[in-house]
Amino acid sequence: MRGVGAVAVHPSRKYFVLCEMGNRPNAYVYEYPSKRLVRVLRGGAEQGYSCARFSADGERLATVASWPDYMLTVWDLSLIHISEPTRPRLISYAVF
Repeated sequence: MRGVGAVAVHPSRKYFVLCEMGNRPNAYVYEYPSKRLVRVLRGGAEQGYSCARFSADGERLATVASWPDYMLTVWDLSLIHISEPTRPRLISYAVF
């Protein structure tokens, strides 16, 4: 990991996400204020994230990768309770 590329806060303010920079980065969803790791999102970027944003209802998380792929990934968090230890389903992505 080379640092943090993006940070986003869940609308409920009970969770936040930190997105890594570096080779095969992950996005980590933490519970607040305990800072307990509740989810690891993998496969949304090759070298790092440049942006992350939860939807207004908190059911989706959009991430944008940095160079070289610039991939937009939308993670569907509505199918599971965010504190359950299962992986969210990737619902769409696009490369521009």
